Amino acid sequence: TSIAEVSVDSKVYTLALTDKDGKVVAAVKDYFVKKVHRLNNYTEYPYYTMQWQKTETAAANDGKLGRTLLVAEQDGFSARLQEALTGRFGKVATLQPSRLHSEEDYLNAVRAARESLGAFDSILCCNTVEMDGAKATVSEFNQLYEQSAGSLFLLSKALMKLGVKEKVKFLLETRNAAIVSKTETVIQPLNGAYMGLGRCIEQEFAN
Repeated sequence: TSIAEVSVDSKVYTLALTDKDGKVVAAVKDYFVKKVHRLNNYTEYPYYTMQWQKTETAAANDGKLGRTLLVAEQDGFSARLQEALTGRFGKVATLQPSRLHSEEDYLNAVRAARESLGAFDSILCCNTVEMDGAKATVSEFNQLYEQSAGSLFLLSKALMKLGVKEKVKFLLETRNAAIVSKTETVIQPLNGAYMGLGRCIEQEFAN
C-alpha cells in the first residue's frame, strides 16, 4: 500500500491485494479517502473507511430467497405458498399478472418493485395453469396464457429493459406440467410451454 497526501482532509491510496503467497491478484489505483466531519467529538474513525462485515456462510444461506419478486395471484394457493416459505423470504414485492396487460404495464410494475426492494435476490413465478380442457372456452384459454407463458415473456422483457444484471435465483412453480410421480391423472400442456420458456430464459441470461 502506498499513500499520497492530497490535503489535510483527504488522502489517495494505491492498494494491492495479494494471495497467501504474496502474488498480487488485484490492484486499486487512486483510492480516495476523505476525512469524516466531526460530530459530537466523534473521532473513532477520523477518515471514512471500508470494513469487513460478517455474513452468513453459504450453508447457512442455502434455501433463502432474500429480496423476492413474487409473481402470483392473490389466491389461496399463493397465500399457502408464502406461508410455507416463511423464514426464507426477505422483503417481498408482488406482481399480479391479471392486473398487467401490456409490456408497459410490466415495465412500470417491475421498476416499482425493484425500487422498493433495492435489488432482486430471487424471482418466484407462480403462474401455473389449471384448466378443464373439456369445458374451457377460447377466451378462458387466452386469459390463462396471458397469465402464464405470456406473463413470463413480458416479465423477461421488462427485466432486460431495466438492465437487471445482479445474480438472481429464477424459480418457476408449476402443477401438472409433466409426469413426476406417475400418479398424475391430468397434464396441462400450457404449463409445459410456460416451463420451457423459463428454461430458455435461464439459458439465455446466465445471471
